[in-house]
Amino acid sequence: MQYCAINPFPRVCKSLATLAEASVFSSLLVRLEGANLSGLSTRSSEIGKHVKKLDLDLVVDTSEKDWAEKLQLPQRDQQLAFLLSNLTSIRDITVHLLCNISIPLDKTRSALTSALGQIQYASILESTESGVGRTTGTTNLLTDTLISTLVRCSGETLLSLSVDSINCIQPTTFVAVREHASQLRALVFRFSIGVNIRDILSQQVPWACRETLEHLALHCCRGGHAGAIACGISSGLWAKRLKTLEVSACGDPGDMTEPPYSLVPYERTNIDRHEVSQDPPQTNTNILGVVHYEHESLWELQLLGRLPVKRATMTQIPRATINELLEQGLLPELQQLNIAKPVGHLSPADIADNEQFERNCARRDIQNYSNAEDVAQCYSSD
Repeated sequence: MQYCAINPFPRVCKSLATLAEASVFSSLLVRLEGANLSGLSTRSSEIGKHVKKLDLDLVVDTSEKDWAEKLQLPQRDQQLAFLLSNLTSIRDITVHLLCNISIPLDKTRSALTSALGQIQYASILESTESGVGRTTGTTNLLTDTLISTLVRCSGETLLSLSVDSINCIQPTTFVAVREHASQLRALVFRFSIGVNIRDILSQQVPWACRETLEHLALHCCRGGHAGAIACGISSGLWAKRLKTLEVSACGDPGDMTEPPYSLVPYERTNIDRHEVSQDPPQTNTNILGVVHYEHESLWELQLLGRLPVKRATMTQIPRATINELLEQGLLPELQQLNIAKPVGHLSPADIADNEQFERNCARRDIQNYSNAEDVAQCYSSD
C-alpha cells in the first residue's frame, strides 16, 4: 500500500499570513501627503476588507506657493479615491482636515459613499494652518460633504458622531443629521453650530435619534440657544432618554431670553403607565444623570435649570448665580453638585457667596464638591 504524504505547511503559512494581514490592517492611518499612499492604493483590493478603523489625515502643508503642484494633488486624489472605494468594511473613522483651505478632491468626494456605508463611530476634526486664526462664521464644504454623506449612507448604523469644526456647518448639513441619523447614542458639536443654525435648532421638530440618544454635548456653539436646548430635551423631541448633557459657552449676545416654544414641565410621577388615561397632560419625567454647564449666563441657566438632573457640574459660573438657581428651586432632583475650587484672594462678597452656597446645598440636601474642571476651554474665543 502506498501512502501519499500531503505537506500542510504551505496551507498553514497562507492561513497565518491572512490572519497577520487582517491584524495589521484592521486599523489604518492614511495621509494625503503620506509617502505610502501609492502603495496602499495599489494593495487596497487586498487589504480593504480587513480595515475596520480608518484615520484619514487630509491636512497638507500649504505654506509654499505651488504646494498643490509639488504634492501632485490630482494624482493623490485619484489614489486616495481608489483606496477608499475598496475600504468597504470600515466601522470607525476619524478625519482630520484644514478649515481654511479648500483642497480640490473631487474623486475622493465621489468615493466617500462606498467607504462610509456602515460606519458606527465617526469624528471630524478641523484645524488651522500654523499662524492662521479661527475664521468665525465661514464653512468648510468638505466637512459638510463628509457629514452629509455619512448620515445618509450610515444613518441606520451610526452610533456616535463628533464634529470638532473650527467653522460652522451649513443648515442643510444639520438638518441631514437631524433627519437621517436614527441610531445615535452620542452627539458632540464643538464650534459647529453657528448663529445660522439657531432658528433650525429652535424648530419644534423631532430628531431621528430621539429614541436612542444618551449623550449630547454642545461646546462653544453660538447657535446653541439655551431655550432651544431646554425645550428640545424637556419635550423629548431631541431625546427621550438622555443621560448626560454638556453645554459650554453656547449662545450669542443677540439671543432672546425667551424659549422658542413652551418647555414641558417636569413632574415627578410614580403612576403606573397602564393606569394613565389615553391623553394625559404632557410632562417631562426623564431625569438626566449628569449635566455640565459652563460659562452660561443667569437667564440661560434659568432655562437649562428647569431640566431635572441627579448630578451637576458648573464651571466658569459665579457662586452668586449658582445660589440664585438653588434658591429658585431650579435643578430639580439634584443630589450632587460639583463646582470649581475658589482661587486667588477672596473678597468679603466672595466669602459670603461661598457660605450661602453651603447653606443652600444643606437646605436642599445636596452633596457639594469643589474640584470641578472645565469641560471645554473655548469660552474666551471671539
